[in-house]
Amino acid sequence: MGADTVAAVRSLLVTRLREDWKVAATGSGNPYRFDYRHGAATTALGDLVRIYLEQDSAARRHDVFAGLSAEVLELAQRLPGSHPFLRSYVRKLALELP
Repeated sequence: MGADTVAAVRSLLVTRLREDWKVAATGSGNPYRFDYRHGAATTALGDLVRIYLEQDSAARRHDVFAGLSAEVLELAQRLPGSHPFLRSYVRKLALELP
């Protein structure tokens, strides 16, 4: 996969995570906590983590996933405010990624 394609995929992932955050932040409960505790995929981040963890290491696109954890952690710091527990479970899920 070329560098331009990887950059485009990563950009789409970040856009999806931002939009999902808006939904989670305005809703009730903490869907990130649910995803983290149950290995569920009710959020875009939970879905991404589940997909990553279910693939065997040979099938993973390391060029797409490499450093994604750090990128999501950075994104979590910049997202508009919400309850700290919501943000803390975003960080916990992000740490499941490489």
